[in-house]
Amino acid sequence: MSFGHSSDEAYTENAYDNHTVARTPELRAGIITSVILAFIVVLLRVYTRHFIVKRFGPDDYLVGAAMVCSIDGLVIGIMHVRALANNTGGLQLRTAF
Repeated sequence: MSFGHSSDEAYTENAYDNHTVARTPELRAGIITSVILAFIVVLLRVYTRHFIVKRFGPDDYLVGAAMVCSIDGLVIGIMHVRALANNTGGLQLRTAF
């Protein structure tokens, strides 16, 4: 079975790495866009709850904490994409953990 590869084309790490490097801008754009949209929604929620409803509850603090974790995920995601593009994924894992 070839799974979409010709018989003389072997699936190697280089083929995967070249595909990842070619898609690095799209990966970064997707990660950053989703976090920016989430940040805008959280800002609108905080504005509404604080200034319009004038009742800021514990759920709003939890949403803020989740947003901080999302921004942390953004940083980790960008580092991961950069490591894949530079072919240093293993080094990044050893450094982070």
